[in-house]
Amino acid sequence: VQSLDISRNNLYSKFDLICENFLCHFYCLESINLDYNFKLNKSKKGFYASYITALCVAITKMPKLTSVSLRGCVADNLFLTFEDLAPLLQFIANSDQKCNLENLCLDGNRIRDE
Repeated sequence: VQSLDISRNNLYSKFDLICENFLCHFYCLESINLDYNFKLNKSKKGFYASYITALCVAITKMPKLTSVSLRGCVADNLFLTFEDLAPLLQFIANSDQKCNLENLCLDGNRIRDE
């Protein structure tokens, strides 16, 4: 498998387990689409940060992965906030990590909330 699209599957409640137990074993994966999988959690900013951290760990085990899509949709309350995405942005910025990403799509998320 070189490309995997698991968008719109309501993965948010089990996303960390999916990353830890399944995604990290897709050694040959080149692209993954995880769009519209995170329902807004109004009670806690950064609620999904640990889930995104699990994705970062999985990325280090997928050396051929060059493209990740994590699109959101504000109208459907399916988006991530800056606090949720911060671990991924820090991971990419850290040159010591094993990361070969060339394309990252975060369209439709609320990175800057006014």
